[in-house]
Amino acid sequence: LVIHPGDLKKGELTQVIELVRACQMTPVIITSKELSYLDDSVEQLVDPCAGKLSPLYSESLGLVEGSQCSIPLFSLQAMASGRPIIALDSDFNSQVLGEFSSFLHFSMKELLDQVKNVRQISYDPKKLRVHASRYSQIRFKAGLIRKLKEIGHPVTFSKN
Repeated sequence: LVIHPGDLKKGELTQVIELVRACQMTPVIITSKELSYLDDSVEQLVDPCAGKLSPLYSESLGLVEGSQCSIPLFSLQAMASGRPIIALDSDFNSQVLGEFSSFLHFSMKELLDQVKNVRQISYDPKKLRVHASRYSQIRFKAGLIRKLKEIGHPVTFSKN
């Protein structure tokens, strides 16, 4: 199970890791900086590139998303790989996850219960991929260019 700690407190992350291990799964932490309080037995991927994340998600049961205060990019990447998300409810998460709001939980207890039952989550990988594609960078740029042209704004590109 892949875990993005995001806004999880040290004790909450420790609870998630212990539960993942108790359920005989291997936790893999993806983070922007190494978390020194975790022991060496916990695999940490610091600033992983997309080339590492895609196969990681594909081989995992899903992603535990701890971020609540920013756009959940790791959630979108996991969904693009057809994997479910287990996340705490927040404005960002509910807007981005949209129709998959059943992946959102209102308390740490609910999130931990879902981690325990991750193998029973019902989801359609194809629908997850389609949903995540709505947030692709290429699609965003094309939509922006289309809107700018509609309002008569010249669109030019620099080589920088």
